Amino acid sequence: MQIIGALALTLVIAVSLVVLWLFVRLANQVKRLEKRLDDQMGTIEKELCVIMEGALGLVTRLQDLNSECAELRGKQLSMESQSPANLSHDQAVRMVAQGAGVDELVERCGLPRSEAELLVMLNTNALNQAAAEENQQSQESKVDAPQSTDQTPDTQQQNSHRADVSVNLTGSRSSDMAADDGRG
Repeated sequence: MQIIGALALTLVIAVSLVVLWLFVRLANQVKRLEKRLDDQMGTIEKELCVIMEGALGLVTRLQDLNSECAELRGKQLSMESQSPANLSHDQAVRMVAQGAGVDELVERCGLPRSEAELLVMLNTNALNQAAAEENQQSQESKVDAPQSTDQTPDTQQQNSHRADVSVNLTGSRSSDMAADDGRG
């Protein structure tokens, strides 16, 4: 029995040594894996810091570019409002309102002939429209005012016809006036 006890003891010692050897080997593998993991984490942290610094640099650069862009927009608007083309155009509009002709606009303001013609035409249309509105108001006030008894029906019809013709010359439709008079 001593031999069995000695064999059992030897077997237990052998198994214990194998388990101890496996445990040491496993512990060494864990240490190597931890070291590798720490190295990789350090590398990742360094790369992340570089990326964050780059992103911060980009944000700063974008803010600088945005402020530069806003400044340039302001300068551009300022330059556009003060450009000689705008000044000559404004001057041309004032001259047209004072009765200047196409040739005068081309010569004094340096406008292309077609643009000068357009400005004169727009001003003429505006004046005609204003005259038509004024004429229509005066016609309405004549209709509202009591008619004098010294006019014959023929005279009243002639005056009404003259009003239609003058309104027609200023750009209004004569059919509107005829419909108002009950003719048509």
